[in-house]
Amino acid sequence: IELLELPPARLESDPAAFFQLLQKPDAQTLAAHMQRSIDTLSPVNWEGRVRAAETGIIKWINMRLRPRRVAEGMLAWEGFMANITKSKAHELEMVESRRRMRELTTHLENAKEHERARIARELHDDVGGNLTAIKIDVLWLAERLGPADPNARDKLGALESLVDQT
Repeated sequence: IELLELPPARLESDPAAFFQLLQKPDAQTLAAHMQRSIDTLSPVNWEGRVRAAETGIIKWINMRLRPRRVAEGMLAWEGFMANITKSKAHELEMVESRRRMRELTTHLENAKEHERARIARELHDDVGGNLTAIKIDVLWLAERLGPADPNARDKLGALESLVDQT
């Protein structure tokens, strides 16, 4: 009574009342499960949504049914129905949380790539430009130093090599 908000007597006298509570896409999947059960006499394990008869609240249910022949060409199903609304809500929250985590991870990776590119540009533009200016000044000094001081020329050569390596 609580789950579907229908009295058991109503469901016994009018089984179609249950199917009227099913949400459309879920009704189609249940019909497919039931048809497979009819064709193969296999059990049904189905999850879907129903709209409660009185309050109209959407609830998730799990049905587990076993078919049984009751007469020639007739089947009856026995089983149970459980309210899985809370666990389904938790499951959907987890799915959404994972989706948001994937988005955040993608965003962080993109941010890291942009920062790497920015640093690379800065190194290339600023530091590279400064090193070029230093190299030009070192060459300028080398031209003006002349052969007078061999130690200063060696130091200037080492400085030029250091600029090239850097």
